[in-house]
Order: sequence, then C-alpha cells, then structure tokens
Amino acid sequence: MGKCGGCGQFLARAECVRCTKCPGSYHPTCIGVTSTKVSPNWLCPDCKVKIPKKDNSATPVKGPSDGIAVSSQPSPVRSSPGTQPAAVIQKALTNQTTAVPAVSQHAESLPPMAAESQELNVAYEIRCFREELSAMRVELRLFRDEMASLKADVGSCGERTRRVIVMRAKGAYTRNVESILISLPCRRIFVKLI
Repeated sequence: MGKCGGCGQFLARAECVRCTKCPGSYHPTCIGVTSTKVSPNWLCPDCKVKIPKKDNSATPVKGPSDGIAVSSQPSPVRSSPGTQPAAVIQKALTNQTTAVPAVSQHAESLPPMAAESQELNVAYEIRCFREELSAMRVELRLFRDEMASLKADVGSCGERTRRVIVMRAKGAYTRNVESILISLPCRRIFVKLI
C-alpha cells in the first residue's frame, strides 16, 4: 500500500492509477480522472511536465495589428470569488496573523454578486470536505479490515506455535520413557513391546 502522489494519503491497490514512466501512484480523483478505464500509457503530472512540447506550426499567432490593443498601463483585474488579487494572497501567506483580516477586507470590497459567489465557494469547499471525509471513512474501513485479517493471521500463527511446542514436549516425553524402559532390568520385554 503506497501513498498518493497528489494528496499523500494511503492507496488501496484497486483504487490507484499508476504512471507508466515512474513508480508514482495516484487516486483517480486527485488527478481528475473520472472514467473507470485509464489509458494504458497514462503519465502522471510530473512526468507529463517533463515531456518537451511539440512544434505546432499550424497554431495562429496574433500580432498587434490583429485588433488587440496594447496599453502601457495595466488594466484593472477583476477577481472572481475563487481567486483573490495576488497582493492579498501574498500578504496572507507571509503573515498568518493578518490572513483573516486581509480576506475579510477583500470580501467587503466585493460587489454583492461576488459575495453570493463567495457563499457558493464556501458551499463547494464544504462539499469537498465532506467528500474527503467520506474517502477517509472508506480508507479507515479498509484499514480495519486489514487489521482484522492481520489479527487472525497472528492468532493462527500463535496456535501453530503452541501445537509445535506440545508436539516437542510429547516427543521429549516419549524419548524419556523409552530410555527409562530400556534401562530397567526386564528391558527385553519392554523393548519387544516398543
């Protein structure tokens, strides 16, 4: 049982997708594969990045004369609810204590429509958390089954060990009785019996 290269959780062999180039294994949900059958020459994201891009000369290239206006001033970037301006994200990452106020200030500056989208984003995060919790429950159930199997195996090994000890004791007892019988004065009778 290895660990997923995406999320780091343990993998069940039946549930993993393996890279054909490296020994990496992934959960299908971690790599965005929804189909039940994965391509036999599937590559993990790390290996896929290392493959050089091919030359596609058929791709059109637009220049400034194609109707695209080039401005010297940066245009205002409108952030969607899932993405925040880079300055806010950087500030939140550098100082953990100011992360909550920075995000709340950003949320207050959003238009009402974006606030609704932010609520949808929170609902999406809760749904993702529930899915992760469900996956963890499945993993825990598999772990319990494996532990029960291991416990049964250890119990059977212990029983076998006890039987071997009893058999050795009986063998030693039999050999001890034989040596006593042979040493007796009327050993001829006992030797014939044995």
